[in-house]
Amino acid sequence: MAAKPDQFSLRPLLEVDEGLIRTWRNSDPVRMHMFSPELIAAKEHQRWFANALAGDSNRYRVLVFGGSPLGFVSFSPVADTGDTWSWGLYIGNPDAPRGSGSALGSLALDHAFSELGARTVVSEAMADNKGALALYSRLGFVRTGMRQVTRRSSSDPEDVVILAISRSEWSSSETPPD
Repeated sequence: MAAKPDQFSLRPLLEVDEGLIRTWRNSDPVRMHMFSPELIAAKEHQRWFANALAGDSNRYRVLVFGGSPLGFVSFSPVADTGDTWSWGLYIGNPDAPRGSGSALGSLALDHAFSELGARTVVSEAMADNKGALALYSRLGFVRTGMRQVTRRSSSDPEDVVILAISRSEWSSSETPPD
């Protein structure tokens, strides 16, 4: 049974999230779809996390359901546009209820367009990440291009799908649950 969208919320990244975020990021289901799928060492994660907490808190959010953290989203400004942001997101909790991915995507887009002042949100996904591509399609993203990357764990180039959604496209869409 799918959870209802209004049962989810986004909250800022907190100090207590440090170990959880590293565990999620290093889990096989998340790591296999990352551009750098190697395990993240503790010191490397601690540096990143300290910088994340010291920076703009609007850029990092945790998806919560019933008081339990389920997923993570981060936003990065694209160049010096001021109104285009790139995101990275994942559900890290393996027991997350059905609908968590759609809830994370919807809440994150609301946050980007209302709190960050984004005009456009762009995303990239490995071409073999069918779950992410299906989610982005449900959210209203459109494919804008392709590129190739060579991940450190492989010597073969792999396809990456580039997608985008504008504020006006998001505000006129209705996102169905998973």
